Amino acid sequence: RMRADGSRFPAMVHLSPLSLAGEELALMALRDMTQRQRAEEALHASSERYRLIVQTAAEGIWMTDADGKTTFVNPKMAHMLGYTVQEMLNRPMLDFMDRDSQLLMQRRLASQGSAAGQPDQVDFRFFRKDQSSMWGLLSSSSIQSDNGEPGGTLAMITDITERRQSEEQLDRYRHTLEEQVRLDPLTQLANRRALDEALQTAWAQAQERRRPLALLMLDIDHFKAYNDHYGHVGGDHCLQQVAAALAAAVQRQGELVARYGGEEFAVLLPDADSAQALATAQRLCAAVRALELEHQTSP
Repeated sequence: RMRADGSRFPAMVHLSPLSLAGEELALMALRDMTQRQRAEEALHASSERYRLIVQTAAEGIWMTDADGKTTFVNPKMAHMLGYTVQEMLNRPMLDFMDRDSQLLMQRRLASQGSAAGQPDQVDFRFFRKDQSSMWGLLSSSSIQSDNGEPGGTLAMITDITERRQSEEQLDRYRHTLEEQVRLDPLTQLANRRALDEALQTAWAQAQERRRPLALLMLDIDHFKAYNDHYGHVGGDHCLQQVAAALAAAVQRQGELVARYGGEEFAVLLPDADSAQALATAQRLCAAVRALELEHQTSP
């Protein structure tokens, strides 16, 4: 429509038939729609901006309904898992997780009612389409329906696979270091530090359970003379052979062979009485004798 000043404006026109004094007329109602049109244009622009943000986000965006089925994923989320968007729709989010993550997510979904709308961040393990693992930092919030009931979940997911792999590698490295500080580098037996720790634990358990505990101390006879005659390399090789024989001769779970120092070894025997300890000592000595190590300077 056009105003008196010549400007145009959008309008809603409503016509109603009208009979007056035998004449057929029409009643026209005119409503200026300028403000509504501006509001709709603003809303459209806002929706378009929102769509662009979601579609181009660097994070994965995942929405599910009240039954846990996928209602929306953005292209980034689909790409992270190696699927197309269409392949993920209508499938439960749990289908893409490992068992531990499924159980964790189920517990979180079950508690949504007490923490509705509150975002939280947890590490979850997902499986890509090629069955490789992807670790994701998932920040989720519950969605409320119009009647106040849970309507689903909105999740933002960041790929933290590289971070998790680095952490796991660091944990393995730390574990290796911890093992190394408890190993004798020459014989690869437990060292004295490891023996002291194991003995302390075994002693406490023996007292608590009122069970016997034995500790054997072994020494290689005339080792100094052997070392002087065959040299340090030959002496080290001798220690390694003896250590391997002792380690192979212990039989029960929990028994520990350690290098106590120099040519001395110790064997910790939980739940062993004196008779069992003696039998073990004889078996260990027999194992060393079976090596038939030559010692030309032995008295």
